[in-house]
Amino acid sequence: IKKDSNQMVIGMPTLANVKNTLHITSKKRVEWIDKLDKEIPEILTSMGMVAVENVNPLKETPKPLAVTVTANKTQTQTREHVPSAKTKPEAATPVKKGTEAPAPLKKTGEKAAVPSKQEGETIKIGGETIKITIPKPPKPVQPVKVETYNSQDIADRSIKFSKRMPPNYIPPEQRAAKQKAQNTATNIGEVVHGRVSAYIRGKFIEVKEAKKRLKKAGFTILSVTPLDKKGKLVSIVFTDKELTKEASKKNRGFAASLRLLVNKKDHHISITNPIYMAKAFLQDDYNDKAAKATLKKITSNFDNLLNSKDKLKFQLLPKYQFMHGMPQYQDMVVVARGNNLLKKIKHNKKVVFEQKLDNGATLIGVLLGRRTNKFVSRIGTNNAALLPYPVLIENGEAKIMEPKYYISVMYPLLQMSEFMTIATVPGAIIRDCGKVFK
Repeated sequence: IKKDSNQMVIGMPTLANVKNTLHITSKKRVEWIDKLDKEIPEILTSMGMVAVENVNPLKETPKPLAVTVTANKTQTQTREHVPSAKTKPEAATPVKKGTEAPAPLKKTGEKAAVPSKQEGETIKIGGETIKITIPKPPKPVQPVKVETYNSQDIADRSIKFSKRMPPNYIPPEQRAAKQKAQNTATNIGEVVHGRVSAYIRGKFIEVKEAKKRLKKAGFTILSVTPLDKKGKLVSIVFTDKELTKEASKKNRGFAASLRLLVNKKDHHISITNPIYMAKAFLQDDYNDKAAKATLKKITSNFDNLLNSKDKLKFQLLPKYQFMHGMPQYQDMVVVARGNNLLKKIKHNKKVVFEQKLDNGATLIGVLLGRRTNKFVSRIGTNNAALLPYPVLIENGEAKIMEPKYYISVMYPLLQMSEFMTIATVPGAIIRDCGKVFK
């Protein structure tokens, strides 16, 4: 409705446009749309409305629109429409005198009329003359010609997938072709490419020979303990003055001794690496010179040694944990308290060795129960040298490294699936270590 005007202009699109746009071809729906396109203008016209040009009524006054029909040929005809005497005359479309009647809606497939100099025909109805304009078809739109220059420089639009590789990754084909690194006497037990092995493996020798070589190297043997019924796994705990000295600090006593496993099942021996153990258990008190001196004593008296596959990053050892949320070295478990803890274990057969430290603390080895002891057969007998379980008696407390930490640091290649098979073992270890003080 234009301001200061009493006329209302309604935009009335035909449903035929919707039909053509949506490609409706259903006969039933097409008939229904044609019916509505016919009835809606009739209803609006009966209410006194007049079809006008499609212009903006706010800017200009629309002119009445001529009635548009479809003819087979573009020509001008004048015909008189005389109603039959037997039939009632059809009601004429109400229009204002002096104006042209509203245009009926176009059928499907017809093109929109373009105002131009057009021929038409005149129809007389009830004394009124109606001029019907027959439109000329519009000229087709000319296609736009597009010219492309330097088409060879256009970037390739195909999807590219980035190849992401982890650090130091070696493809399988290169890994197979690459010669395996050979161990030499200069890198046994030492840090290689930032990693250090937990164990040093060697050819099988009997327990008697192993003890002989340890003594020759200047070590003191603390215990020789069979870990199974048949004696196929024998753990030898040994130490020396330098190891004892370095471990004689608060909460560092677990580094006071090393282990040698005589493994008849897998037919080899395993020695805990002094550099690995010192870095893990001495934490910030790690002495590289002392650790390497101990390593040299071992490598000088045992032949044909190899680094184990069980390795960890050297610099991460002090804060090692199996996974996020799991215990670390300092998360120790106190299994007993009292001033007479040493007296309680004096004649206990489960305590296989006692080692006095320079700071007054005592490191003991506890033989676990039969059922608890079997966990090494589930996750691998190669690393069974972690037993007997170490317990540190210091300042009236008997404490152990949290089993989840100690097992995982002594089994660096342990998988979560394997850990789940020994889920009850950490609790059993704590109970077994606590029993010796009762």
